[in-house]
Amino acid sequence: MNQRNRIIIRTNMAGILMNLLLSVGSVDIEVDDSLTAADTTRLSRRIRRIGAENGVRLISVGIYGTNAADPRHAEMWDRILAAVSARPDISRAYAFSCSEEKREVSFLVVADPASGEDAVDALKSDLKKDYPDYVFEIDSIMDY
Repeated sequence: MNQRNRIIIRTNMAGILMNLLLSVGSVDIEVDDSLTAADTTRLSRRIRRIGAENGVRLISVGIYGTNAADPRHAEMWDRILAAVSARPDISRAYAFSCSEEKREVSFLVVADPASGEDAVDALKSDLKKDYPDYVFEIDSIMDY
């Protein structure tokens, strides 16, 4: 996704033509789920400040927790990441969460828009072979 966009503002007032170049974007980061809300707020503000210092106006900072501290979850996440890396239509995965009690796994993927939800469905099918007792909630963000 192109994070720099040229915005041209044209106005007819007094024949003024203004060109305005803005560097805008958003960023998603993954953190350990042990961080507190205060920690993530400080982190978000720091990221926005660093962006501003470098001429980038961040319109959003998405912060996603990952609960892979448990060795079983870490192993599952590693296997999921291996399955993702084997797929040419999904570029990355993040925001892993696993509930052993509910037998649910959720995470986000960045997918090729040409494949759309078909890529996510195929990934779910692959993962169900290794983890038939789990329900997979996979949200996708399209990589335009």
